[in-house]
Amino acid sequence: MSDPFALVVPEDRACEAFRTTRDNPGAAPAKAEICRIFQTFHDADGNFLEQLQTTAFDARIFELYLHAYFQEAGFRVLREHDRPDFIVEHQGLQVCIEATTVNPSGALDQRAEGLSLKDRQGGELPIRFGGPLYSKLKKRYWDLPHVKGRPLVLAVEAFFSEDALHFSDSALVNYLFGITQTFHYTPDGQLVVQQHPVESHEVGGKVIPSGFFSQPDSEHISAVMFTNSGTQPKFNRMGFIRGNYPNISMIRVGKYYDITPNASEPLDLKFDVKQAPYQETYGNGLSIALNPNARVPLPRDFFPGAAQHYMDQGTLYTDTPEFHPFVSVTMVFVKE
Repeated sequence: MSDPFALVVPEDRACEAFRTTRDNPGAAPAKAEICRIFQTFHDADGNFLEQLQTTAFDARIFELYLHAYFQEAGFRVLREHDRPDFIVEHQGLQVCIEATTVNPSGALDQRAEGLSLKDRQGGELPIRFGGPLYSKLKKRYWDLPHVKGRPLVLAVEAFFSEDALHFSDSALVNYLFGITQTFHYTPDGQLVVQQHPVESHEVGGKVIPSGFFSQPDSEHISAVMFTNSGTQPKFNRMGFIRGNYPNISMIRVGKYYDITPNASEPLDLKFDVKQAPYQETYGNGLSIALNPNARVPLPRDFFPGAAQHYMDQGTLYTDTPEFHPFVSVTMVFVKE
């Protein structure tokens, strides 16, 4: 069994995030959990460890997170091919998944400076997501013999800035379907959600068309998967729950969706990770947006535990699990 923290590069090339996870006592649960998951992970590209330890720590952790989720969900995980990243099988259906990340962009970073939250949601974020998703379209994975005829899913996570993980999936979902939603309450207290078409997204003079699922070649994409939980803190919590670390305590704070009828605001979460009011899974916080124009549709509920966004007769619906966090911070305390 290999150790992902055994250096395959010179020490001076190792990135800070890798060294912190390897050496910080408060990250010991994450290190143990990453090692555990890595034992069943096949490096089809042959460069996973080099990238994990140097220039692509976040992207490789996201890939390892997906592997952990697929295993937890009971899928058979196939990694014989170097692209796409995964083929997973459940009840006789094989689904292909290609992972990508939203990374910093100097030009876009400058355009986005000082934007309001509304402009970030309606302009900056869709443009940031649009770049890597469009790049994946150009790869034409659907032409590969082992992909043809199977659902193809793009999995994406954002790492473009320190606050990238603080955004929910709403901006991405609006971009994918080419809509925005507003809401109001009737005099008798009923929540009314209205859907409005969006033609384009703009920030600082850069404009892209909205509606990724309506763009040329996007019919080959069955769904887009999103999470902001495919991170080192996720592995740290999962490892902490699984192991015995008497010198460590963890507090998680954040927001999660209120699924009660007529609710329009999220609920606060704050708890000791060892005494969480739920059993944490790798699927918590995962979202799936189903392409209504897909040539090979992905069956609804194929990915257990995930929120699902889908169109039905032109209206967008969302099925949300009972506990669906969309932003959180994990505070770690180490006793000397």
